[in-house]
Amino acid sequence: MIHGVTAGVVTVAFTVYVMMAAPGLTWLDGGELALAAATMGVAHPPGEPQYLILARLIALLPVGDLSFRLTLLSAMTVALSAGILSWLVTEASARIAGRSDVVCLFAGAASGLTFGLAPAAAVQAVRPELYGLSILLGLLAVMALKAGGPRGAVLALLPLSLLGAVHPVMLVAAAPGLVLLLAAPEGWRASSLRRLCISVGGAGLLALPALGLFAWLPLRSLAVPAFDFGTPQTWERFWWSFTGSTYARSFELAEGQLSSNVSAHLSLFASDLGLGVLFFAVAGAWALSSRSRSGVLAGLLLLVVGVLPTVLQGAFRPDNPDVRGYLLGPCAVLCGAAGLGLAALTRTVQDTAARAAGAVGAACCVALVIPPAHASLEVADRSQLKSPALLGAALLDAVPPGGLVLLGGDSWSFPTLYQRYWEGRRSDVSVIALHLTDEAALPALRHRGLPVPAALDEEERAALASAGSRAVPEQLARIFARHEAATSLLVNDAFLPPDLLARRQPMGLLYQLEPVPSPFLLELGAWEEERLWTHTVAPLRDSGLLASDPWARSVLTRRYASRAGFHRCRGEVGLAAVTLEQGASLDGTGTAMVHLLSYRLREGLDGVGPVGAGCPPPAGPWDASFAAGDDRAALGMLERPSSLGGASGGDAHWEARLALVRASARFLSQDLEGAAAELSHVLTLWPTHPSALLLQERLSTLGVPLPIQPGLAGPSTTRRTDP
Repeated sequence: MIHGVTAGVVTVAFTVYVMMAAPGLTWLDGGELALAAATMGVAHPPGEPQYLILARLIALLPVGDLSFRLTLLSAMTVALSAGILSWLVTEASARIAGRSDVVCLFAGAASGLTFGLAPAAAVQAVRPELYGLSILLGLLAVMALKAGGPRGAVLALLPLSLLGAVHPVMLVAAAPGLVLLLAAPEGWRASSLRRLCISVGGAGLLALPALGLFAWLPLRSLAVPAFDFGTPQTWERFWWSFTGSTYARSFELAEGQLSSNVSAHLSLFASDLGLGVLFFAVAGAWALSSRSRSGVLAGLLLLVVGVLPTVLQGAFRPDNPDVRGYLLGPCAVLCGAAGLGLAALTRTVQDTAARAAGAVGAACCVALVIPPAHASLEVADRSQLKSPALLGAALLDAVPPGGLVLLGGDSWSFPTLYQRYWEGRRSDVSVIALHLTDEAALPALRHRGLPVPAALDEEERAALASAGSRAVPEQLARIFARHEAATSLLVNDAFLPPDLLARRQPMGLLYQLEPVPSPFLLELGAWEEERLWTHTVAPLRDSGLLASDPWARSVLTRRYASRAGFHRCRGEVGLAAVTLEQGASLDGTGTAMVHLLSYRLREGLDGVGPVGAGCPPPAGPWDASFAAGDDRAALGMLERPSSLGGASGGDAHWEARLALVRASARFLSQDLEGAAAELSHVLTLWPTHPSALLLQERLSTLGVPLPIQPGLAGPSTTRRTDP
């Protein structure tokens, strides 16, 4: 019966995941992981070698396209995790009661299904992602430890070593609770000293295979794969990738942000799992304490330490799917404890009314499962996700033959890279993700045949060295524009320094950089813009696919807002108004920034007189809209001045940081002219500060362009190619 319930939980969870699964390419890390697995490349730090090795094997399955196969891997690992949790809770319930009966089955089914159908698990199961494999390996280790004795400790080493090679942070977060389970007196009857020695020895054995798997990173990087994040070919680069040091600044908390993060986590657990799960989890912990206090303490350690990687994040956002991935362990603890609580309540009823116990257990099981399942239907359904593939294809199709595309941002880069270097779309075009590139990556790119500079001169090296790690993409954009080894150079808005803005010519989703305006390119760009709207964007909107894809709505509305700002600054007010209306039609909430821009232009608030119908704006909190969403997040320096770094040293840098805070404050209070004045001072002192460039783009979109600042080479008027 126990195995039947476990199999049932796995079957139900996997079936639901397949029904909600993305049919192909997804946003965020989906395109990156799929491309890295298919080409045996290097993914983002810490590299995830174990996941990529397994994903490469799964990629051989003849089912759907590559992205869908990796989604099936995610679905299976999460479904198996739900089944293992169900088995563990069923066994624990039987040990607490001293007997195995139908109540134990209810407890196991409730915990497994509550966890498996909760958004934290479902969001990871319907897209290519590594968190499902991480929680599966962790639960396999718990299962082995519950076997007891040295045998259990040895059996737990293999999944734990593999977990370390998938996501070291999740292993570190789980370590205190797992060590307590290992050393618990009921686990095995050895002396405390012996248990400690075996624990330490096991930890040492654990490190060896995990570290060995990380040899994948430099070996694959030396093979020059199509996707090579960070190029870890030297010890310094390998250590950078292995430790994930690039994410260190994500843990810079602002004043009062810790309490805000804790409150957000409580709200997330309550909305994802339901208050019933939290109530039964407390009851389950109380019931377990009478049998195993060390078990309760181990669960608390897994819960409390498991939330630290997200609670301590200065960049914490509850709507980020990766946050739910980190919280899979704590969610499993809460759902497992809730199952034990259900068993305790049902047994209490059983003692007084034995005939009603079955009905009470079934009712409680259903009551626990319904809230998380309903929440998953709202946030986890990816069955209609087609926009990443459609927009990636539209982006590539508009690139002139032989063009070099410089992209910034995951949402732009990963779908495009996947389609170009795995699906082979537009094989004549080269694509580079600037935020994944630095000087050390240039030789590998050139070795793959991409038209990048053969070598940088002293001036360019000095510019990169002085920019700091956060401003390297801006300087690289300058360097590529200076060399212009490709027939055509195309960029999106991200990471574009001010001195290149005057060279932009619209070209589909992108801009083509040209030394001087070209009437032919203007006509071609207008044709591509019309084709983009009629063949891709409007059909996406009319089909309803955008309604369930907030990521696509955000990408597109920001793009249309920025493109309207481009036209507005060139005096093409009518074209700007049309572009804004198109962008506003993509988001029906009325609170996106594109709605505010459209309203300002219609009402003549940009100093050009009313444009179009003077209809009132859609209902929405305009002040909040102006300062919320990605704008507030991107301009987080207003609350976190310490995050304004990127390069170090010098009074000029500190002066620039303070001026940027003042500019941001004026921007958020809608003093646009004052913000422009402050920002001009910032860009004079620090021409490539990333947050300043983002604010500059916002002001340009609002019709307040800044004077062009002198750059590394200034706008070139002649093409220069490598010798």
